[in-house]
Amino acid sequence: RPLLAGRFLRNRLARLLPFYLISNMIVVVAMAADENAFASLDRSVSSYVLTFLGINMWLLPFSSILPFPVGLPLSGVTWTVQTFWGMYLVFPWLAPRLSRVHLGGTTVMAAIQAVNFALLLILEDYWSARGWPVSRLPVFCMGVILGFETLRESPTEQDRARAGGVATALLSLYSVLLVFMSVLGRLSSSSFFFRAIGEGSVTPMFAGLMLSLARCRGHGAAAWLLRSNGLV
Repeated sequence: RPLLAGRFLRNRLARLLPFYLISNMIVVVAMAADENAFASLDRSVSSYVLTFLGINMWLLPFSSILPFPVGLPLSGVTWTVQTFWGMYLVFPWLAPRLSRVHLGGTTVMAAIQAVNFALLLILEDYWSARGWPVSRLPVFCMGVILGFETLRESPTEQDRARAGGVATALLSLYSVLLVFMSVLGRLSSSSFFFRAIGEGSVTPMFAGLMLSLARCRGHGAAAWLLRSNGLV
């Protein structure tokens, strides 16, 4: 059945948006009632409004030119939901086009993501680089390309076993590198510097990991771990 943009967006907005706005409203009310909670966060009127609407991350790179302060949402980790809204909005138009892109496209997307991250980190700040929805689109495109690839590729048993081994090695290296940079960040006064270096440097590795997971079709320790209940 063809993917209809209007129906896709209508169904997801009807299912997700009310609960998201309600959860944001609860946070806004709770934070307004207790001004001592998370005292480091911006408590301006615009912060409450942006948090309720869920658009902080969309405006963050433009904070220096806007007439009101823009900071991280008061609802904490729900910034990730704000970032992912961008993926929902463009998926109906991107999916048919990405269905014609083969695996090599993931490498291109990884390179674009690395450049995006570096430019925003230099020109703006860490959170703009990490959470601006537009800058994260290449990562989303990588996932869509790999999803389509699993539908059309039929690797041999030997190829699947080899890919499983590569995925396990990359997942181990990926995890060790992130932990190492996180520890360095905690031991250093420049915590966001090490955090940014770690996240930016693992983008090509992440592309290889996703590629190997798509090809292994369940083979290997990494595939077993990622589909197990142990990560829930």
